[in-house]
Amino acid sequence: MIQGLRGDGEGRLVSFEGVGDIDAASAYVGTTLLAATDDLPADFWLHDARTLVGRPVRDLRRGDVGSIVEVMRGVANDGWVVRGPDGDLLVAVVDEQVVGIDEGGVVVVRLPADARAATPGEDEEVSGS
Repeated sequence: MIQGLRGDGEGRLVSFEGVGDIDAASAYVGTTLLAATDDLPADFWLHDARTLVGRPVRDLRRGDVGSIVEVMRGVANDGWVVRGPDGDLLVAVVDEQVVGIDEGGVVVVRLPADARAATPGEDEEVSGS
């Protein structure tokens, strides 16, 4: 049973009942541990590329902006690359931008007003501004 869970900047640190120290934990090195979905933290879906890639994304102001094509792991937060008709958007996985998933499975976000998509060949202009 999962006893505790916390972020450590590079992932999640999970503690299990009955595993109280590093020596006890070393017995599990190289094994696969399974957890019931109900035991996972509520925000687990935010970081699970297997369930995110391909999901449509809708901004509260702009409406449909595309779908998630990549999940990037970061030190401070993850990021999603959302590809749409206007190009690629990078969405920071932070409370200010991620609202949730609606009943239809669409990821709902609140993008900054000045967020704009980057189109191929535009990298030099974006990074130079």
